[in-house]
Amino acid sequence: YFFPKFAFHPLVLEFCAGILIYQFRNMFSVPTFFPAAIIAICMFVFVVKTEHLGYHMEVLASPALGLKRFLIWGSASIATVIAIVSLDQTKNFNWNNLFVRYGDASYSLYLIQPYGLIALDSVNRHFHILPNDISKGLFFVSFVMIGCLPLHYWVEIPLTKLTKNLLSKLIPTI
Repeated sequence: YFFPKFAFHPLVLEFCAGILIYQFRNMFSVPTFFPAAIIAICMFVFVVKTEHLGYHMEVLASPALGLKRFLIWGSASIATVIAIVSLDQTKNFNWNNLFVRYGDASYSLYLIQPYGLIALDSVNRHFHILPNDISKGLFFVSFVMIGCLPLHYWVEIPLTKLTKNLLSKLIPTI
C-alpha cells in the first residue's frame, strides 16, 4: 500500500521527470525549444484555470487530484524545463551566473517550498495584504527564490561537506 502511494505521488513523479530530463539532456537542441515552449504556454493556460491544484495539502491527500496536478502542472513544468535545457544545449546561449546559482540551489529551492506556503498562509491570515491569487503567487515565488540561496550556501553545502567527511571516515572508498 505504501509504495504505490509514494511512487505515484505527484511530487515524486515531477522529481523523476526532472531526473529523466537530465539523463536525456543531450537529445535537446534549438529545434526542441519551439515545440516545448508552445506546449508550456498552452499548459500554463490550464494551470491558471486549475488554481485549486496549487493548494498542496488537499491535492497531496487525494491521489486523483494528485494525478490531475501532475498531468496539468507537471506537464507545464516539464515542457518549460525542456525548453530551457534546449537553449542551454546550444552552447551559443550563455546563462547569467544568477541562473547557474539557482540551478545549484535547486534542492534547497525544493526544500524551502513548504515554508513558503506556511509564510504565505501566515501573511494572508494576519495581514490580509494579498488580495488575489496573482499577488499570493508572486509572494510565494519571491519567498522561495530569495530564501533558497542562503539555505543552499549556509546549510546545504556545509551539511553536504560534513556528511561526505563523515562517510569518508566510515567508508574509505567514498
